[in-house]
Amino acid sequence: MFTPGYGRYTLHQLPDGKSGVLVRRAQNSPCKFASTLKYTVKAPHYADFVFRCTPEGASLFGPRNYASFFFANYMNDLQDVSLHFRGHDASDADESWIIADAPQGHPDWNGGGNYRALAATDLKYDNDVQFRLNTWTYDWPRIARPFYFGRVAHDRCLTLMFDRLRSEQDQIRFNLYKFKLPQRPGLACASQYVINEVRYGVKYGFRGRMVWKKFVSAEDYRDEYEHWAATHDTELPRLPMKQVGQLKQLGATVFTRKNDVIEVNANRTRITDEDLNLISDFTRMTDLSLEETAVGNTGWYISASCEISNGSICTGLALAIRA
Repeated sequence: MFTPGYGRYTLHQLPDGKSGVLVRRAQNSPCKFASTLKYTVKAPHYADFVFRCTPEGASLFGPRNYASFFFANYMNDLQDVSLHFRGHDASDADESWIIADAPQGHPDWNGGGNYRALAATDLKYDNDVQFRLNTWTYDWPRIARPFYFGRVAHDRCLTLMFDRLRSEQDQIRFNLYKFKLPQRPGLACASQYVINEVRYGVKYGFRGRMVWKKFVSAEDYRDEYEHWAATHDTELPRLPMKQVGQLKQLGATVFTRKNDVIEVNANRTRITDEDLNLISDFTRMTDLSLEETAVGNTGWYISASCEISNGSICTGLALAIRA
């Protein structure tokens, strides 16, 4: 099932003036995933993002029982048609800089390819699966560190980094697709979030940072990642009592751990789109439930697509905003 233009995401600007959040209710997802995706712009050249999702239809995923979320960055006027990351060329090779250009060779190659973590295994899929674009991966090279960069015209550079590369329950992949070549120097520098085993009601997600600045050197981008990785968990937030109190007045249940809000259940409450600014400071929140509310009945939304196959589900976020 391919559903471009369906699967509503409501887009909400947050009152800090530098953040926005996409909210999708499970009932609007062909895959029955409730999710939020928050972006925060930070000087001088960063955009931090937090993705959270909860499956409410685990039986859709079949016996293979994994889910794959694809996040594409469509880039034009590239200086270098490749991804640069730290990795290994072979099982006995030392870690080094990898220049990955998604070559042909794999039987399911279709304009590009996918790279997995060093310790991750490839996903299995059935013979009758028709859409294999981002299901397979190259055997080698593999990724050693959770960041990559790509070089663009005018000596600019895009870097994406993530809070982890692999765990027992999920993994991050890197993707490169060259559909526009050779007509024009553009491609999709993408990333992929895979839930290895989908379980009903379990909260999943990841955090990351995008860096957009003038190219300095490969080592500069490794320094950017190491600085972010060392500091993004060190902030000690204070519990935002005012926002918590206002949410409770609207009928929501707010769950906290130490000084963090970790979950807000606003199902069947009086909450509206305007009230979503109350969650803007909840950077450690892993679940937001908005079933049977007025949220999302008006406003902007994001076009989305979903591919359901026998044994797995792949979803993708398009970057076009529709009114």
